[in-house]
Amino acid sequence: MPDKSFETTIPFVEVPNVGWYPIVQVVFLRPNRQRLQLPLLFDTGADQICLHPDWEWAFPNLKDTEFEGVGDENARPGKITTGQIEFLNRVIDCEIGFSAMKPRTWMAGVIGRDCFKPFGFGFWENARELYVTLRP
Repeated sequence: MPDKSFETTIPFVEVPNVGWYPIVQVVFLRPNRQRLQLPLLFDTGADQICLHPDWEWAFPNLKDTEFEGVGDENARPGKITTGQIEFLNRVIDCEIGFSAMKPRTWMAGVIGRDCFKPFGFGFWENARELYVTLRP
């Protein structure tokens, strides 16, 4: 049976007057070698990173696309590009999408399961903690 132990615990962040959320700090490695750190909500229902369109200015080579989500009857327009992020001391190649979402000061968007492929993860809602293993 595989070992399900976790080396890293990421505490949820309390958003005043809203609740507790698994917010992770993600560094985007931009082509000009600048690093952009953004807070993202870990969303187990999302496949990829999806940022609010306000962040499009920071990413080159955007292409038009459509996004579909659970509960969406219609696809919604957006943009997509590829890039690299640094998360938990690993560089990960990933797709980065941009789609309309309610702007929030406490998160720039969501990070989905595709970015967690190099890791094992779990979370305990009552403990308000996200658990990660670097050796899944």
